[in-house]
Amino acid sequence: MSKQLNFAQQMDEVLKTLGPARPKLLLHACCGPCSSAVLEQLCEHFEITVLYYNPNTWPAEEYHRREAELERFVRDAGYAARGITVVELPYDPQEFYTTVKGLEQSNPIIAYCGADLPPAQEE
Repeated sequence: MSKQLNFAQQMDEVLKTLGPARPKLLLHACCGPCSSAVLEQLCEHFEITVLYYNPNTWPAEEYHRREAELERFVRDAGYAARGITVVELPYDPQEFYTTVKGLEQSNPIIAYCGADLPPAQEE
């Protein structure tokens, strides 16, 4: 039987090592709801910049709508007042398509959810 990792316990152990320091943390978010619990857990321990980037979102209007919702959430939940900022990378769906090209049949999660993989290398 494999041993299950307890990520909450592991995180608590790491947070204990920080002491009074609040190091900077760049937190990737693909939308507002995905980052809500993480921000709540980490905002007391880190100076957070949220990096919004999700190039597999289509169309561009949806990409920008999600970013605007993330900004609204950070503001309305009081995180902006605590110094949390949101940085948006430019919408570039071609980067996603290039990254997953050839993986369409190998793993649906990789092919369609935008795993953070380097572009395929030519042999």
